[in-house]
Amino acid sequence: MFTGEYAKFSITQLSQGGKLLGIMEKTLKFKPEKILDIGCGDGKHTIYLAKRFPEAKVIGIDISDELIKKALERKRIWNLDNIEFFVYDYFEFKDTNFDIIFSNNTFHWFGDKAPYGYEKLSYHLIIGGYFFIHQGEARSYINLRHLMEKMLKERGIEPPRYPLFYPTRKELENLLKDLGYGHFVIKEEIEDYIENEKVYVDFTYAGGLPYIEILPENERENFRKEFIKRCIEEKCSPSPVRLYIYGRNDRNLKFFHIKDLKTFINDIKAILEETDKEFIPPLSSRFSTTQNVFSSAPGSIELYLTSLEKQEMILCCNEKGKVIGFLSFIRNYEMLNKRWVYVSTIAVRRKARGIGIGKKLYLKLFEVTRGPFLTRTWNGNEEHIRILKKLGFREIYRIPNHRGKSVDTIYYGKD
Repeated sequence: MFTGEYAKFSITQLSQGGKLLGIMEKTLKFKPEKILDIGCGDGKHTIYLAKRFPEAKVIGIDISDELIKKALERKRIWNLDNIEFFVYDYFEFKDTNFDIIFSNNTFHWFGDKAPYGYEKLSYHLIIGGYFFIHQGEARSYINLRHLMEKMLKERGIEPPRYPLFYPTRKELENLLKDLGYGHFVIKEEIEDYIENEKVYVDFTYAGGLPYIEILPENERENFRKEFIKRCIEEKCSPSPVRLYIYGRNDRNLKFFHIKDLKTFINDIKAILEETDKEFIPPLSSRFSTTQNVFSSAPGSIELYLTSLEKQEMILCCNEKGKVIGFLSFIRNYEMLNKRWVYVSTIAVRRKARGIGIGKKLYLKLFEVTRGPFLTRTWNGNEEHIRILKKLGFREIYRIPNHRGKSVDTIYYGKD
């Protein structure tokens, strides 16, 4: 279905892809290391991604051999070594651990398989990874579709059922929710094109293909010309209603309670090493999770980990069992003449932040044991403090300048 002609007459699609890239630029919160472009076509947007993120590995896949050849030629011209193109059916693609999935004007072509296509995003993305997708909406090009159907009937041909997946915004929102995605936005836009004639032409090489391709090959060009002529004469509104979908992978997260860290010790250590310097003072300068004087003795990640091994944990894991975040706690911890469930450490991998894992770790803790609960942090740890306040913790004790000049230690409690 998709040939070099599609690439030649894809000005509309190129403009829509540019808008999707703009959304990506405003949304992305970390530097990606691995990017996938699904339905990359001749590679225009894939090339942009490779140039924009020169340290990332970028892969473009498309089912069209002819379009991939054009993409490879484009790669050669730009002399990029961080990009690869493959002829591949997305539903057979197996590679994983992508930070970003980008897809412009492809998902609606999946037809009845599109819901599985959306489900499959989480298989390829890391937890917290981003997806940026643009596709048509239920009303997209409806006037153009109706005209083509009318023209086919005039020729004595019964129009086929339109195979593209064109949901309403609400239908797609419900689908993503049913699939378990929680962090996403769907923007519905009616794109008001000034040059309608250009859209008419593009449509005959893109959205109109399911109608045109049932005609004998020697009749298709005349059909295209007549269609464009009638669109102009009838002042046919393209009605290009589009959906821009962007979000993060938070599917299939598992939260559970453990008392023995042995199975997960390497993942826990990796998270400690990744987040070490974000703590004040760094975890590598500590010898315990509960020490009260931070400069009394040298510390290390190993010593801190040894202290954690004696504690219980709430873990957040992906579907493959890899730990994405953890919360450690001690029962019957005595302080301020009271016994508490003391949260000693909470840490989440950087790329998985912003999708509610920290809050859910606490909520799982509340399921596992009864309070009262106590934890401590420092006055600059705004995100942790925000979560604590939302969950009903209140400040009960403060030690000014405990961690350095103007860096207070704050204890928060919840009954």
